[in-house]
Amino acid sequence: MSRLVQRYGEKHPTAANRLLASVRACLQAAWRLDKIPSNPAMKVRPFRENPPRQRTLSDEELQRVLKALAEWPDAHERAAFTLLIETGARLSEVLRARWADVDLEASEWRIPSLKAGHPQLVPLAGSTVAMLRRQPRLGALVIPGRGHMDKPRYDLKSAWEALRAAAGVPDVHVHDLRRSFGLRVARAAGLHVASKLLRHSDIRVTEAVYAPLGIDELRKATEQQATNRAKVLKMRLPKKRAT
Repeated sequence: MSRLVQRYGEKHPTAANRLLASVRACLQAAWRLDKIPSNPAMKVRPFRENPPRQRTLSDEELQRVLKALAEWPDAHERAAFTLLIETGARLSEVLRARWADVDLEASEWRIPSLKAGHPQLVPLAGSTVAMLRRQPRLGALVIPGRGHMDKPRYDLKSAWEALRAAAGVPDVHVHDLRRSFGLRVARAAGLHVASKLLRHSDIRVTEAVYAPLGIDELRKATEQQATNRAKVLKMRLPKKRAT
């Protein structure tokens, strides 16, 4: 059994570590209730995880994707990819989006979340609202299923493969659209805003996975702070009296 666990952990380190964390929490609760003398899971070392994927689209790549998307024949697939690009939502959230949770007047999308314990609100840009107003409503879902209108699609794998081939970005994954959204928001408005829009419970996830700011961004921020300090110092210096 231990060899089986070891092999699984080496092949799927992230999943193994998440399972270990859950087991630790359960045993820790049992220890606090005096059900067990100690928590043996505390002595288990987590597996070393692979570095998170950090692929994002450049401005030129995003432009090619948007151009290919504008000419895409399937209106519902076009709407799904537009939502992914303009909101940074997860693919599963987009495919399960219901018209009842979309408020076009308030420009808001309400996403039910069992994990968060409460619905999460996603603000919608004016262009996103306009796109949704043009979208035909064929059922309860914004992106209706193929065989059953009120049953969400499993994925958009074949459509995405065709779209990225048309845009000339063969190595880009669907989730890279969310990461690209987070990076652009972080650069424009800061990590805190990016974390809120991506609906992360911990800003460290945003910083490490979705918005890795490089040395150029850090240098720019440092230079901006120096410029601001110089302006404040200049304002506070007393004017020289004329002699």
